[in-house]
Amino acid sequence: MKIWILYMCSWKYEKFFDWFYESSKRLFLTDKEKHYFVFTDSKRLLEQYWNNKDITFIEQRTLWWPIHTLFRFWMFRSIKEQLLNYDFLVFFNANFVFLEKIWDEFLPNWRNEKLIAWLHAWFYNKPSFLYPYDRNRKSSAYIPYWKRWKYYQWSLNWWFTNDYLNLIETCFNNIQTELNKNVIAKWFDESHLNKYLLWRSDVKSLDVSYNYPEWSNLPFKPKIMLLNKWWWDWHKEIRNI
Repeated sequence: MKIWILYMCSWKYEKFFDWFYESSKRLFLTDKEKHYFVFTDSKRLLEQYWNNKDITFIEQRTLWWPIHTLFRFWMFRSIKEQLLNYDFLVFFNANFVFLEKIWDEFLPNWRNEKLIAWLHAWFYNKPSFLYPYDRNRKSSAYIPYWKRWKYYQWSLNWWFTNDYLNLIETCFNNIQTELNKNVIAKWFDESHLNKYLLWRSDVKSLDVSYNYPEWSNLPFKPKIMLLNKWWWDWHKEIRNI
């Protein structure tokens, strides 16, 4: 089984990569073959990790928020042919760090789970009318109030390769159509992800343990922590988290 990890860390977010890479090597599916595909503009990372055979760097300058997050489908689409060589694709936000060993519970199965998505930490126990779905009828990510489902966080998702590539193509086309009409979905790529997953029966939903926000007090034991990128002390070490 071969797993391709998609990771973006341009501009100041390159500082998160050392923590993410070290903890994922040590704790994340250690019995599987993993390869890291890193989109970055960091010269430091290129120099420091140039000899690591499990990392492929793609030069990507930052496009600034929110364009950078909205255009991630363009970036992933640009390496489509290379991605076909792997069984699974998983995307991580730059500010993730692993705290506990993650085994096969993280994987979809071959029968009724093609996709894995993470319930949003701030909406996992809220009624659906409070979900920040895109309610703009002009948007291809539009979801009406009467549709009640789940609200997923884009920051981490994991699928079989062909299914992930289908997501990339669908969202790429939808966003391109919107931009031609001067429309942008409310929460950018996350809005499109939630529309894509709406009412699907082949999604495995993982709880907040796997995307636990730093400094929160939620009723879950954190296994993967989402570091607070706005207030993070850059000199803090992983062992002190």
